[in-house]
Amino acid sequence: MQPVTHEDWKRWRHEGCTRLPAVLIYPGESLPCSWEGFTDSPVSALLESAQIGRFTYLCDRPDRVVFGWADGAEICSSDGVTRLEARVGQPLEVLMELMTEAKAPALPGWPAMTGGLIGALGYDLVRTWERLPQRAVRDLPLPLYAMIETRELFVYDHGQQCLGIVVWNDVRGISAGDLGECYDAAARAGLAAHARWRAGGGRPWRV
Repeated sequence: MQPVTHEDWKRWRHEGCTRLPAVLIYPGESLPCSWEGFTDSPVSALLESAQIGRFTYLCDRPDRVVFGWADGAEICSSDGVTRLEARVGQPLEVLMELMTEAKAPALPGWPAMTGGLIGALGYDLVRTWERLPQRAVRDLPLPLYAMIETRELFVYDHGQQCLGIVVWNDVRGISAGDLGECYDAAARAGLAAHARWRAGGGRPWRV
């Protein structure tokens, strides 16, 4: 994992990127001994590394939450409660719209996933693009899919025993003169995220 500088921000902004990352890297960091009680956020996502996996991802401070059905979706606040807007369209259409509304750079030296949408897809989602027999009654009013848009993402590299923290920022409407201040604010958010990492999991352990 490689750091990101203010000069990177200026270059990416010149290239038309509208969502920029501040990153902090902590070599030799440990995983928390437990995820229980790690966060007080009502909405979070954890992707743990399997036996041969290298990275563990945690997002406990999303930007938005998406609840979707066959014909549309609701975009909600970071706690998943306040409805911000509604979208009309099939699931893949809505998700593609959300992903293409912002242009973000790839981070050199980082794994392929450093942000974007993380979530769960329901089994019945397949019925939105494939015709299948309808034998069961849909008796629970649950969405077909639920996604969070990452704002702060913890990326733990098991191979290097290194923690990376990515803080994404929407810079649309930010002037070139204010870009440095936005970068500094994002870096401070990353420091606060690291403090949560160290305090939230209790006694650390190494893998």
